Order: sequence, then structure tokens, then C-alpha cells
Amino acid sequence: MAFVKKNIELPFEANGAKAMNRIAIVVSSQSGHTEKIARSMAGALSGENLQVDVLNIDQNQLSAFRGYDAAIIGCPVYLGDFSQALIDWTWENREELNSIPSAFFTVSLNAADARPKARATDDKALRSFIHQTDFHPRFVASFAGALNYTQYSFFKRCVLQGMSAAVGGPTDISQDFDLTNWDEVSRFSQAFESQDIRSEFATINRLPVAPQPLWPAGLARVA
Repeated sequence: MAFVKKNIELPFEANGAKAMNRIAIVVSSQSGHTEKIARSMAGALSGENLQVDVLNIDQNQLSAFRGYDAAIIGCPVYLGDFSQALIDWTWENREELNSIPSAFFTVSLNAADARPKARATDDKALRSFIHQTDFHPRFVASFAGALNYTQYSFFKRCVLQGMSAAVGGPTDISQDFDLTNWDEVSRFSQAFESQDIRSEFATINRLPVAPQPLWPAGLARVA
């Protein structure tokens, strides 16, 4: 689905970089919440003549990655793991992604936990995806997801209820809970729109020590 809004003028356009006219937000989102966050981002990117495409890899909406001026990649984290399909796709398209303004965000229950240990875990997840894909996003974020207890299998419901209880989160399995800080999602979108490297979401600030890829450039990656 495409959202059409105004052309974004980047601060570095005077140096020869072209404006962002088409932005792809590529996500893995089996339960739908990561895609919901992506669509909120698309709505936050403001004004005329800008096309924003939200593409869900789990619904086979991706083909060759061509014609985009910028990209945002988003993925849920399940027990420390990412979608293998999105890891592979990002690796395969890393050269194109690294040549344009880009961002990456994760979605997890852990991100709802304000303790420093949880923040370190979120940073580790961000670094893990970057390592596995040799993707170098300019902006990164970790967003809290949702607890859709009524939609889970018995086993998954019990596991997530226990995880939520451990961090003081909601445990009523008769209800669903949206834990996402939507103001944070909006601020992330604005930082990406302005390409403001002073932002808390700029990779240089969130992950100040640049991680090294697991695979040297030019060597084949074993999926």
C-alpha cells in the first residue's frame, strides 16, 4: 500500500544528494503489529508528492529493490531471533540499502522494560541484525510491541505472560495490550525525515561504536 505526500528536502541536498521521493518501509510482520507501526511511520512522513510503500515480506510483497530513494527496515524480535527471510533479503540488497538514507527498527516486549539491562538487550538485538546483514542504517530504534493474548496459542500465551510478569507488565490473558509508545514512533519518523544526526535515534548516538560485519565484504554469506 502506498502513501503519497510531499517531497522531503534533505539537509545535504545542496551537496548533490537528491531528495527522497520514494521511500520503502520493508517489514516482517506475521502478527501485524510491526506493520501497524510501519503504517504509522508512513502517515507521519509529511506532505505532497512523496510516495511511501509499506511492504511486508511475510506476504510476498517484495521483488527486486529498485527505484527507492530511502528505506526503513523493521522486524519483530522473538526470543532474540529475527525473521530469516528479512535477514536474507536485507543481506541480498545491502549494497543498494547502504547507498541511500536508511533506518532500522525492532519491535519487542523487551522494549517496554525501562531497566538499563533491557536497554542493553535492545542494543544487542540492533547490533545483531546489523552484523548478520552488513546493513549500515543511519537511524535505529527499539519499539515496544503488543501483547495480543487472545490471539495466541496456549503455549505462546503462557510464555509471554510469564515474560510480561517478570518486568511488571500486563498479565490479564483475557485482554490484548498495545504497549507501543506512538509518540516515540512519530519522533523516529521525524528524525528520519529531517536526517538529523543529533537525534537520539541516529545510529552514531544510539550505537556509538560502529559494529563490524561478521562477513568481510566480498565473501559469500552462508544463510
